Amino acid sequence: HIQSIDVVELARQVISKILNDGIPEQFEMEFYEKQPGRNIQLSGDNLLLQRMLENLIRNSIVHNPSGCTIKFSIGIHDNSCVFVVSDNGHGMSEPQLSALNSNEDISSSQNSEDDTEHGLGLKIVSQIVKAHQGSIQFVETIPHGLTVKILLPMK
Repeated sequence: HIQSIDVVELARQVISKILNDGIPEQFEMEFYEKQPGRNIQLSGDNLLLQRMLENLIRNSIVHNPSGCTIKFSIGIHDNSCVFVVSDNGHGMSEPQLSALNSNEDISSSQNSEDDTEHGLGLKIVSQIVKAHQGSIQFVETIPHGLTVKILLPMK
């Protein structure tokens, strides 16, 4: 269901929902607007975009049980809306990052059921990005963790 979406409001709703559901105290969430006060609109499916952002944030929580800081930013670059979700948790191996960036299924390179679920959540995120004609990049956060950068075309 394509509609005009206020992206900053969408981001705030997702973060509010996650915080209201309760996250363990060992996690910290930070939200940044790269261009504060700027109206960022795009055409998209509101529910799918919510799911995309929730999956990214919840992956950081689920796969870093000892805790981490999750940073979520939103901005505009070259007529694209840019979402960046990063954490300073365990991160992923180079083969897993390469598989994700080439849109391969990473579950075959993982050992436990939990890791396969991680791969599935990120695969769903990738499919939502693709459905919105966007791009996604997975990179290692230095010194450790995972950063996911999503660019979606603005209307």
